[in-house]
Amino acid sequence: MHKSLSKMVLLSLFLYFCCVTAIFGHDYGKKWGKVPKEIKEMKTYAQDTSAAAIFIFDIGELQVDMADGASMTLKRHYQIKILKESGKKYADIDIPYYYEDKIDDLKVQTILPNGKKIKVNKKDIFDEQEKEHYKLKRIAAPGATVGAIIEVKYTLFSEYVLNLESWFFQYEIPNLESVMVVQVAPGFDYSAFIKNDFYFRIKQETEQYIDLDYQGLRLNRFIYRGVRIPAIKEEPYVACLNDYRAHLEFQLRGYKNEYVDHTFVKNFKTLHKELLESRFGTFLKPSSDVKKIAEELLAETTDNTKKARILYNYVRDNFEQESGGNSIYPRKEQDKILEKKKATPTEKNLLLFSLCKAAGLSANPVLISTRNHGAVNPNIPQLDQYNRTIVAVYPTSRRLLLDASDSFIPFGKLPMHDLNERGLEIEENDYAAIPIPANTILSKEHIVSKVKIDTTGTIETATRVESIGYASSQMNRQLDKEGNMHDFISNQICEHFQNFTLSNCDSSRSAAASDTFSTSFCFEADDWIEVVDDELFISPLLFHGFENNIFISEKREFPIDYGYKRILIEQSSIEFPEGYTIVEIPQDRLFSDGYLTYSRNIKVASENPLTVTCSRNYYIKKIEVPTSYYDELRKAYARIVDADQEQFIVKAGL
Repeated sequence: MHKSLSKMVLLSLFLYFCCVTAIFGHDYGKKWGKVPKEIKEMKTYAQDTSAAAIFIFDIGELQVDMADGASMTLKRHYQIKILKESGKKYADIDIPYYYEDKIDDLKVQTILPNGKKIKVNKKDIFDEQEKEHYKLKRIAAPGATVGAIIEVKYTLFSEYVLNLESWFFQYEIPNLESVMVVQVAPGFDYSAFIKNDFYFRIKQETEQYIDLDYQGLRLNRFIYRGVRIPAIKEEPYVACLNDYRAHLEFQLRGYKNEYVDHTFVKNFKTLHKELLESRFGTFLKPSSDVKKIAEELLAETTDNTKKARILYNYVRDNFEQESGGNSIYPRKEQDKILEKKKATPTEKNLLLFSLCKAAGLSANPVLISTRNHGAVNPNIPQLDQYNRTIVAVYPTSRRLLLDASDSFIPFGKLPMHDLNERGLEIEENDYAAIPIPANTILSKEHIVSKVKIDTTGTIETATRVESIGYASSQMNRQLDKEGNMHDFISNQICEHFQNFTLSNCDSSRSAAASDTFSTSFCFEADDWIEVVDDELFISPLLFHGFENNIFISEKREFPIDYGYKRILIEQSSIEFPEGYTIVEIPQDRLFSDGYLTYSRNIKVASENPLTVTCSRNYYIKKIEVPTSYYDELRKAYARIVDADQEQFIVKAGL
């Protein structure tokens, strides 16, 4: 085998920001069990004192070979130091791997603060099925305590080299040093891309070595090293953290020797053909049972929009949703879905597509990536960017995008998690990137309350809630979760009241897929008003007011992604007891810029001096706010919090 490789062309590795100058030394390996003195003595991490733990190092050595057929070996070695009680969770180790791959030489130990080392026995390492084609090595490192160090080392062997797993430099805890070393056998042509290194923390070097396995050829080894990589933390309004996490991606481009010249990277035309030749493509031709159902459902209408609505409602409401279908591909044929009455989200939508075809409607499948799966690049020919199939229907000249997988989304709308900028529409003979629009107001909520206060501070209220769009879907989803209106109002709408008694509600209402949701209820509460001697400190009755600033980080490295535009209006009239007079009313509050508008107004009702009217408007005007505006946005929310907490004061006997 090696003789045939002697005439191979040298490795061509295309690098993003390629740099062949040695930046670091070549000592990227670490000795098992060795910990520097300064790390042993570390109590907190000075650059991030909030860190519950830190990676001391995380070293990966990736080798792609052709010794016995194409194979990949990844050797990984890392240490994590626990700094706080909450950091003990990092002693629970999960190593996911493809079910046909193999993990060897797995070692785990805990190094206690006193230097004692506790090794994990092989009998305490468990294999679990994680997803359809993935397994999990699960280990609990023993003796984990604050100050301890968790050390893990293993080798992953795989025969699947087309789609190598990304190497992540950035995690939810800081990483003092992360290194990936890439070594590829002659003949392979790879691309490697550094993603989301916004501050150029990942450095690269190339070193040459003599490989005796390949008759002394001088080959290149590529080293990527990041030092003092900060933690990437969950922040409000982030669709997918991996869209911003610093990492290295690999792609096999081809293989060439004196006998073989094969290109692995496929263009969209090839992928389109393969997609339609798979089970996915069978849905283009409706089965006889699908045709029969379409005919029965649509017997009384000729209107195309009504046809699409009937078919959408049928699929959404009549098939139990199966988990584990995070894929653009169906697992079952059309008739099997009809027989089982169970389907993954993609299967539901492909069935809807097939029904539309049977009804003579113009329709196509659309590949999307849901928000938590990450953004897609339509210029990169990789279908694994997408994780769900939805449907584009054309009952008129206007395209309607439909996803029948959410029980509480009415016809004509998409679930919130589908709003991820763009999709790939699959026609029988073509394909095209299409936008997924979210630039209109998709959610409105209007809450109106009448409040009466007695001298003890107890309030009696009559409240009406009207919700439209996603606000309605959310209400119905929460109602379905709670099971009845009493619990829904108590636990979802009025959860911030401590001593709360619901006196009236529409107990007959049930959850449904509706673009509007309205309900009325009455309640009493005795903890809303602050009573101090003969004064009442009264807060406007807000169901969605901010008690704390949602943006707590001083800096943010990625944009704010609201997902969709929304409006929230809350109004209340508050009647205080006779014999009381207003002592103080806060000034009006107004904040408006290109991204959001907020206003809050409190005033005495012109028709009744014992009544104060309060109004609050909160309007998200743009879906995305850039990081350059984060400081201003954070200040704006601080002002909103202050305004939501302001009270007016009335006093007896004046």
